[in-house]
Amino acid sequence: MPYFQITLSDAVDDDGLTVEPFHFKCEDEFDAVLDHPWIAGVSFSAPPDGTISLGFQDLDAEGYFADYCTSPVPMVSERFKTVLEEAGAGLAYYPVSIANADGFEDCPTYFAFNVPRARIAVANATLTQSSKAFGQTGADLIETAVARNDMPQDVVLFRSLENASKVYVNQQIVERCAEVGIDTLTFTKL
Repeated sequence: MPYFQITLSDAVDDDGLTVEPFHFKCEDEFDAVLDHPWIAGVSFSAPPDGTISLGFQDLDAEGYFADYCTSPVPMVSERFKTVLEEAGAGLAYYPVSIANADGFEDCPTYFAFNVPRARIAVANATLTQSSKAFGQTGADLIETAVARNDMPQDVVLFRSLENASKVYVNQQIVERCAEVGIDTLTFTKL
């Protein structure tokens, strides 16, 4: 079964200008929610307490509400959450509130989530070209990536070992998103 990287779709306004999704921030700059290993691909020692409070980075900016957001915490819209649950992703979800969202009719209900799984190597190490631009302790910069031929076949959603910010889903999720009209996401085949 092929896997697809989740990215945000390009949106264009009525004047033909590109519009970015809304960006959010923690309401409290020192919010303990950022202490959780959201991107590390490990389970929480303890889940967040209560609702995670976020706000708009720029309330005056034009934007759209994406069904998947990565910052400041990974979160999904309720409709994308339903797709993931139906596919058996087995994720834990945490309620999110967004300050001043009541001014928008199209603001979805969001849920933060963690991907508490071992990350999976997606690149064929022999054919992928990368460099250690940041030294031995930094992340590799991948110049040319070639996918492995021996990817596991029973995974619904996972993070990349090479780049923890990249999340991949299986074809069932891609097809279901199309069926329910999720158009704020693009799925790029691995």
